[in-house]
Order: sequence, then structure tokens, then C-alpha cells
Amino acid sequence: MIGEGRVEVLKNGEWGTVCDDNWNIRAATVVCRELGFGSAKEALSGGRMGQGVGSVHMNEVECSGFEKSLTECYFNRESVGCSHEEDAAVRCNVPAMGFNSRLRLGGGRNPYEGRVEVLAERNGSLVWGTVCSDSWGTMEAMVVCRQLGLGFASHAFQVTLLRKVSHPNKKSATCKMVVAVSSCSQLT
Repeated sequence: MIGEGRVEVLKNGEWGTVCDDNWNIRAATVVCRELGFGSAKEALSGGRMGQGVGSVHMNEVECSGFEKSLTECYFNRESVGCSHEEDAAVRCNVPAMGFNSRLRLGGGRNPYEGRVEVLAERNGSLVWGTVCSDSWGTMEAMVVCRQLGLGFASHAFQVTLLRKVSHPNKKSATCKMVVAVSSCSQLT
């Protein structure tokens, strides 16, 4: 599901899990907010969202709930006595924003990627149009992925399309259109 999964943190280029000692809703809320989901619905313990591999990077995490990042919370860097059977997880409140009826990804290899298209009114009709990719980056792609309930953006691309158009009283021309493309990823 979107907005739920085992909590992992990146330390020195290596992903590692968080031990569930002292794990609570305040810490889970910090994680959910850091991922862009708002508040936490549930703090899960005991490896309920699967057991990780590799190192346990954080133990005995204690948050006030107002931190911007889980790494701002107090925690014990030692994971003595903590195994992956104690991996912490979260279930976040994922708002239903209703944008999926006016925003879509088209032409991708799977439902999680594609050209960003919006439904807009033109001459009294609703039509799908592409989004120009001027200044398009990962932050903009993150917004699209979250609005569609597809997790976070793993990539943001700008694609140049050339297409031939004809006008009744003019010669045909080749138009260059640069569109925004997003690639979204589910939380694991």
C-alpha cells in the first residue's frame, strides 16, 4: 500500500533499519511528514512490514513529533541486542486529494511512469494536455507522484518530442514540444 512500510535510513551510503525499541506514534509521524504524507496513522513494531537486511542504524528513537527528520530525534547509535525481528515500520495517513481525476501519467511502460498530463478546460470542453517541462525537476515530480497516490518520485525527466503539424493555408511544419515525465516509486 502507498504510505506504509518498513522504516529505513541512509547512513554513509548504506541503507539500514530502525529498531522498534521506544518506537511510537510521534516517531512515526516524523517519518510520515518527512516522506510528504502528513501524520502517522500507526507505528508498527516487531518487523510487521517485513524484516530488513544489513545494519540496524537507529535504536531507542525518541521524538517529540515536531522534528523535520527522524535523524533530528534522539537515538542510540548502538544496535546491541536489536535484530531485524524488531524493525520499525509506519502506516501514514495518505490524503485523498482527488487530483487523480484531473492529472495522469500517459505513455509510460507501467502505471508509475509517463508523460504528465492535466485535464483542463479549453473552449468550453475538458481536454487532456501535456505539461511543459521548463524548470521541471524532482521536486515537481514528487508533487505529481504524491497527488496520484503513487509514492515518491524516483526520477524526473524532460523529453523532447518532434511532431509534424499541418495547417490548411500553410506548409507543414515540425513542432518541438518539451514535456515533463515522472517516474514514481512505491514505499517498501
